[in-house]
Amino acid sequence: MAIVSGMHCPTWRTRMLHSRLLRYLDEVARAGSIRKASERLNVSPTAVNRRILLLEEELGVELFQRLPRGMRLTSAGEILIEHVRQTLKAYRATASRIDDLKNLGGGEVNIATMNGLAGGLVGRLVSDYCEHYPRVRVNCSTLFINDIVEAVGEGAADIGLGYNLPKVPHLNELARYEAPLGAAVTPDHPLARRAVVRPSDCLGHPLILARETMVMHHRVREWFLEAGLDIQPRHLSNSIEFMKQLALSSRMVAFLGRFDIAEELERGTLVHRPFADDKLGRNTLALVTHRRQALTNTAAVGLIEVIKERLDHLDALTR
Repeated sequence: MAIVSGMHCPTWRTRMLHSRLLRYLDEVARAGSIRKASERLNVSPTAVNRRILLLEEELGVELFQRLPRGMRLTSAGEILIEHVRQTLKAYRATASRIDDLKNLGGGEVNIATMNGLAGGLVGRLVSDYCEHYPRVRVNCSTLFINDIVEAVGEGAADIGLGYNLPKVPHLNELARYEAPLGAAVTPDHPLARRAVVRPSDCLGHPLILARETMVMHHRVREWFLEAGLDIQPRHLSNSIEFMKQLALSSRMVAFLGRFDIAEELERGTLVHRPFADDKLGRNTLALVTHRRQALTNTAAVGLIEVIKERLDHLDALTR
């Protein structure tokens, strides 16, 4: 299928850019490397490079600087990539709307979230949603905070869901929930008897912390350091699911937000005891879309309503 897109210049004739070439250009620009882009696209590096060289020859300009460690857009490339992304975005929106017309309740939704949410709350929500709407395809990307903001801002994601997302002009915050950090333990754990936990309460118990690459790690470390304690956790992990399993099976103390263990709280297999110091345990979960673009994707609107309904329920349940 071809996407018609006019680019006018005295020396260029109006050309039709095909969706495959658009994706090649976009991926190389994002990855900064033909090899990395080809891996994501599942095509050979030679094929990607050949299409870009042919386009450069036809346009009479270089679109990328070939550097020892990768590819960087030239000024002409920056102009073209803006056009490419607008076209891809418009194409995705159009294709989704056509899908809705062809298949009642069908369409495609792109959601950007965090690893822990994708493996727990979001994964279950999407599974339940797609059971009711089997014609809807939901694509989920696990990203860091700034990448979620960028994905929603550029239209690569219809929905963003993440912790402590910055408030930026182009994001429309649909819902926001307080999700304080605290100790996740089994109901028979000694800490379960406390309303709140202090750093000294945790001494003598095996601890599992998020890895240094996660914001949670630094929040928890700061909590202990403020109390003059430098802890040595038994385990470090960047997997929320792994942390939950250790808390469930070995009486360890996992430091998580209450939405991270929402399903376990509902089943009664884990309890959440917030930090006594509310400032250091502060954590917010936000559901966002693009502010300046009307959400015309029916499937995305439906998924947003399901997410909000579920989060509202869990928010009331776990308070």
